This record gives sequence, structure tokens and C-alpha cells, in this order.
Amino acid sequence: MTDEEHQALLQQVMARNAGSENAMAQLYRALSGQVFAFVRQRLSAADDHTVQSVVQEVLYEVWRAAPHFSGASMVKTWVLGIARHKLLDAARRNRHAGRHDDIADHAETLPDESADILATLAEKQRAEWLAFCMDKLPVDQRESLHLLLVEALSVQAIADIQGCPGGTVKTRVFHAKAKLKNCLARWLRHDGDTPGAPGIRGNAA
Repeated sequence: MTDEEHQALLQQVMARNAGSENAMAQLYRALSGQVFAFVRQRLSAADDHTVQSVVQEVLYEVWRAAPHFSGASMVKTWVLGIARHKLLDAARRNRHAGRHDDIADHAETLPDESADILATLAEKQRAEWLAFCMDKLPVDQRESLHLLLVEALSVQAIADIQGCPGGTVKTRVFHAKAKLKNCLARWLRHDGDTPGAPGIRGNAA
């Protein structure tokens, strides 16, 4: 579904008439999967029921806040921005929640001829290590990378969601890719051991 179609549905939701609930149901079907994926990468330790509860809360807020949509961004960008604010609010209410350990900031650089880590990873069928490395990224970097690579959003759209300059998004993506590359390189040096294998448990730096 295109952004124009999303906007048309949102206009129907704004109208608050007999067709509004049906329009919201269509918008839910169109965007709930993307919202779920976005929330999942922020709440990687949560079960699906918890993630789905957040998704429903986000889309209820979309219904409530629809009249305030200005049209200055894509509907998807606006909705993911709402999701991010909901997650930040929840984090403030739950300060005791566990934090992700950061991957070492000064990661070693791989030579160019060894750079195609993802292709090697696919050949060895170790997607769990990729998930492990992604989970170890600082949350803002992981979020930026997800929005760029999975949601295919522009840097400016990501900046709008995160409430920061585009340059900050580029920096987050740059460091996320470098840390991910280094973490995956460690996996290769351990010859494809799983994340919980002896000698590499709990340390992706």
C-alpha cells in the first residue's frame, strides 16, 4: 500500500463518520506488521504477547491522534514516531528494566577482502549470531539501522522519528554497521560457534 493510500485512509479516520472504523481497520492491517517489527527490535527480550500489546496501544493512539496529522511526513513515519514515543514513555515508567550491553566502541576494522560478512553468515546459516549482534547494539543505533535497512526509510524520515538531526542518524548508522561487522567477524574467528558457546558468551566486542 502506498503512502497516498495510507493518507486517504487516515483522512477517512479523521472524518469520524460511518466509514472511519473500517478505514482504521484497513490502516491497522497495512501498518501493524511494520509497527510490530519496529517494537520487536526495541523490546528484543519481550514475548510476542507483550509486543502485540504495545502495537495495539500504538494504533489506538493513531486513531485518537489522527486529527493532528499534518501531512508533513509519510503516514508510516508518523506512526513509527508514535511507536517510539510510546516505548520511551514505557522505559521512563520502568527504569528497572534491563539494559543492553554495548559492543565496544573501538571495534577493529576488517580488511576490505573480508568485508562481506553477511554473505558468509548466510552460507554458514548462523542467523542467530546476527540477531545476537544486533541485540548488543545501543538501542538508538539498532533502531536507526532497522529503520534504514528493514523499513527502507530515508535519513530525514528516520531523523523525524527519532527527533534528531540527519547527521546524528548517519553517525548512528555508521557506528552500528562498524560494530555489527566486528561482532560478526568474531563469530567467524570462532568458526561459527553459537552466541552461547564457551569463550564468547556475553561478550560481543
